Amino acid sequence: MHARRLRTCPRDRRRPGAVAIVMVLVMVLLAVVVAGTTISAGRRGDSLRREVEATRALYLAESGLALALRELALGEDADGDGAIGSVASIDARLLQGPTGAVARSETLDGIVLSSVATAGTSRRRIRALAVPGRADAGDGTGWPGLVARYYIVRGAVPTRLDHVPWNATPDAWSIVPEIRWPAVSDTSAPFWIGGPASNYGARFTGRVRVDRSGTWEFRTTSDDGSGLWINDTHVVSNDDRHAMRSRTGALHLDDGWHELDLRFFEATGSHGLLLEWRGPGHGSWTVIPSSHLAHEDRHQPEPPPHLALSERFTMAGVNPVQCWIRGASGTTPRLLVNATDAGVVSIARATVQGDVLAGPGADPRTAIAVGAQGSISGDRGSARIPFVHARIALPAGLPASGGAVTHGNGTFVYASDFRLASWTLRNNAVVMIEGDVTGHITGDLVLQNRAQIALAPGASLRLFIDGDLTMAGQSAINASGSADPSRVRMLLAAPEAVAALQGNAQMRAHLAIPYGDIEMRPAPQSNSFEFTGVLLGRRMTMEQRATVTALPTAILLDGAGAGGGAGCSLLTWGERPPDEVEEFPGNAP
Repeated sequence: MHARRLRTCPRDRRRPGAVAIVMVLVMVLLAVVVAGTTISAGRRGDSLRREVEATRALYLAESGLALALRELALGEDADGDGAIGSVASIDARLLQGPTGAVARSETLDGIVLSSVATAGTSRRRIRALAVPGRADAGDGTGWPGLVARYYIVRGAVPTRLDHVPWNATPDAWSIVPEIRWPAVSDTSAPFWIGGPASNYGARFTGRVRVDRSGTWEFRTTSDDGSGLWINDTHVVSNDDRHAMRSRTGALHLDDGWHELDLRFFEATGSHGLLLEWRGPGHGSWTVIPSSHLAHEDRHQPEPPPHLALSERFTMAGVNPVQCWIRGASGTTPRLLVNATDAGVVSIARATVQGDVLAGPGADPRTAIAVGAQGSISGDRGSARIPFVHARIALPAGLPASGGAVTHGNGTFVYASDFRLASWTLRNNAVVMIEGDVTGHITGDLVLQNRAQIALAPGASLRLFIDGDLTMAGQSAINASGSADPSRVRMLLAAPEAVAALQGNAQMRAHLAIPYGDIEMRPAPQSNSFEFTGVLLGRRMTMEQRATVTALPTAILLDGAGAGGGAGCSLLTWGERPPDEVEEFPGNAP
């Protein structure tokens, strides 16, 4: 028995120790569980906080982007930061802490808006691409201005509108921003450049927009006859042969877009044509502005060219090929030379990334000559109808001439219309255009030695030049960043005018020289001269490293606005990681 007790007593003494050990282990496990639970709860809390911050940042970025798009659509600086389409600081008082801003940058595709917002440790960026809106022409889309078709009347001198073969293939066509041509002698200014002095007709089609419902009056003033149809209703009858004479008509129109068809003929003598209106909100007679005129694709005889020349095009680069015509953002440029002779288009050591057309009826095999290392990526053919310029009419009401002006070493602001005998910019001079400005230079425009013409946000410049244009020595016109070329429209209207673009010059503009030549000759072994926009002229020469980027806005030949008011279309909208490199559309060949 004793021995048995000796064997059992140690077991009895060990039982409390084992229980203690178990309790310790349990407490350790409980501590681990509690700690794990606490850590897990902390992690869930952190995750929830990050989700809230990310939501706040995303909400703020979207709000800022919406505000910037609204500014673009209305053309207003809603936040007062001095620029339309950017937001210096997004108001986040209701979100308790997040901050954000929207940056605007211009590219050849349109306006890139990058909205960035930060909340705590979360940062969100949304990027959108806004492109200029086309006019909402009723049930379709449209472009500013009207399509003009021109008809030569062969045979008897016309005495009425119905003597013009309106259903025949036009002899030429163009796009006009508005109908405003005061009477002049036909021999001094043909109605369309290259057209006859007499015996012709012109038809203008598209749509007209009225802002308010009510009775609208329309007036044509013409020499000779004219007639106006709105929605197939004959509103104004001003037919027959006569000197400059006005006739009116009226009809009730609902607000919005309406079909317009204006016809005009000229027999002999002086000629002119005006189209005016008045109605609710327009108490006095005024020329219908381009902002209220638009046309759809169905009104166009064929797609308009980006580069239109009447006589000859020569393109010769250097080895390796460094002379280019290319399209912006996937656009296929169209080069049209109205002439039909052999070799009117000559391309060597150069590349055209688009279509090349000779005049109507030309044989592309002989009219378009491609030499060594020359290439055309698109089609080669002949145009069905030549694209021409309408008659050039200088704007009325410009101030008296300020004489010959030279600027150098400094910044000079032009915020109102002006007229000068000549304009010379040199030695780092910067001319800043503010607002919508029209200028008339009766002599030459010269930029050299890093001089530049720049535009403030939202500004535009229409420049009529009677002399020549010379750019050299790293000069620039509207070339900062990826400025919109349609904001600068330059017209050299004198016979034999020359636009000489040399050196390392940069230009983004719409340039028309209907009676003269465009010469692009960069300095040898220098950086290339670059032109972005639309070119219209008589003859054009590209050499060395000249580069032309043709824009899809080639149809905007004159005037400002988008036909139906400013607008924008959202093409891309997506969330991007904050560490992703910003990439903007490029135009490298």
